[in-house]
Amino acid sequence: MGRKHQVMIELGARLGEGDCARTQVIDLLGPPDLTAGPGDATFDLVGRQPDFKMPSTAAYELLIYYWRGAHDYLYFTAEGQTIFSSGWWHAYE
Repeated sequence: MGRKHQVMIELGARLGEGDCARTQVIDLLGPPDLTAGPGDATFDLVGRQPDFKMPSTAAYELLIYYWRGAHDYLYFTAEGQTIFSSGWWHAYE
């Protein structure tokens, strides 16, 4: 629970409620470390989580921000130019 992790948790909670624009997230956090879409292994992993909030359309992608490398990260679900939700992927190593 270092400072970076605390800030990322707060940003995910505040920006991932469905009323934020994609550009706002990128303005605050910079470009994502990875953008994942259908067919990407990361996209498929996140989509199988029990707490993943599925957007109403299939046209969405994930904006991924690494916390501790590619195995622990904050993601935002972007449906077009709107952020639909956010969540965390943890490898639990």
